[in-house]
Amino acid sequence: MIYDLTLQTAGVVAGSLLVLLSVPGFFKPALLQNWLKRFPRSGIAGIVLLSLALVWSFWLLVTMGDG
Repeated sequence: MIYDLTLQTAGVVAGSLLVLLSVPGFFKPALLQNWLKRFPRSGIAGIVLLSLALVWSFWLLVTMGDG
């Protein structure tokens, strides 16, 4: 098995993350809308997201079984 998380734990983590990401939009929607419009063109956000994807890919390769 690649992941050590149960489906329930993964669901709780994903749900909590989605709730935490939604809280700023609930209290200051205009500020969040402006930030999200600029987000796709942000060089820093691109570097951070690609770095996270790289680390995750390497972690999967290291922990993956030979089968």
